Amino acid sequence: MVSLEEIIEIASSHGETDVGYLRHHYGRFLSTLHEFNSTWDTNQGKNVLDIGAHWLHQSILWRRAGFDVTAVDLPSTFELSSVQALSREEGIKLLCCPDLEQATILGELPESHFHVVLLTEVIEHFTFNPVEFWKRIYRLLAPGGRIVVTTPNYY
Repeated sequence: MVSLEEIIEIASSHGETDVGYLRHHYGRFLSTLHEFNSTWDTNQGKNVLDIGAHWLHQSILWRRAGFDVTAVDLPSTFELSSVQALSREEGIKLLCCPDLEQATILGELPESHFHVVLLTEVIEHFTFNPVEFWKRIYRLLAPGGRIVVTTPNYY
């Protein structure tokens, strides 16, 4: 497994990254992956859609654990050269999505393609009625796939 210091080094080697955010959330990211892997056989599938991937910190963990990762986030992060270089090096596909409520980019992805959908540290930011969003996610989820939701919001 990739340690916190290794991810900091990997991400920082390409330039800008939010080390404070990574230090704060790394334990939760790692715990989520461990818990998921305790009941998942990669023969069930390994295509992951990481929605809200931001700096790709969690995407790196899942990629290094053997999953194929497609990351979704705002253009303000994914257009940074450091994030683009990191995604190329790690083999993580980036999808810019300026508005999760509309999430039209998700309509371009193949149906039933993803075995795992990650919504970690993101759902607390939904300020819209998510019914259409969930319909898009369901269309992308492969039979027997899982949706993983975590939040740091204690309220």
